[in-house]
Amino acid sequence: MYLQLVCDAAAHWPALLDPPPKLPPTLAEACDAVLARLERFHVALLLRFALGLVDAAAGGLAEAELLDCLNQDQALMADVLQYHQPVPLRFPGTVWMRLRADLAHTLAECASAHDSTGAGGSGPATLRLFHRQLRQAARIRYLGSDGQLAARARAIVGATAERLDGSGDRSFSTLLPSQGSTPLGVGGSADGSGGSVHPGPQAVQAALLANSRQLQNLLVALLDSSAWTQLDAWLTDLDVLGTTLR
Repeated sequence: MYLQLVCDAAAHWPALLDPPPKLPPTLAEACDAVLARLERFHVALLLRFALGLVDAAAGGLAEAELLDCLNQDQALMADVLQYHQPVPLRFPGTVWMRLRADLAHTLAECASAHDSTGAGGSGPATLRLFHRQLRQAARIRYLGSDGQLAARARAIVGATAERLDGSGDRSFSTLLPSQGSTPLGVGGSADGSGGSVHPGPQAVQAALLANSRQLQNLLVALLDSSAWTQLDAWLTDLDVLGTTLR
């Protein structure tokens, strides 16, 4: 692992550099140097947000899901899109692909054992930092404060809310189980005689319940973003309990 990282760093040194830079003496410092180099050659905020998302997602993120999450942060969108004319409505995939190419030796694609496609097959591959020491370095740099973790968690929640609502509404109000009645523990009665919730498309809701990886991502993100009402609604919903206890 150490040899791979320092050789990759040496490959980016200019020709005839005298004296050559000193190599980092430990694996932890080599991991940190890799991340620092990537920040110099790419939009630093994008790198921090993307790798923070990869680490914050408890069940892993597919590449399309990662792009949806990047689209949620207004500061990131403003920073990345300031030179784009006309300004795209979604995060541009070409910007991500340039960074993705430089992350070839940093990110690994893992088969997801918890995805369900409805036909007995596995779902899309998820992205992970390929080594534990690299994950630890990224966690310290990009999730070192509660604010950083909460921002990544809100992006995961916002992307999930868009998928559930179908109308581009990123608000937390859409993230309530769609039962046609008030979820247990939220207020009102279980038979729907009191209170109301956003129903959301039940087909999308069912797809989320069938996908334990995405459901795990949502529940952990609600916890990390302190969305207690929504977390309580999901954890006291019988369908969710059935899915998580399977």
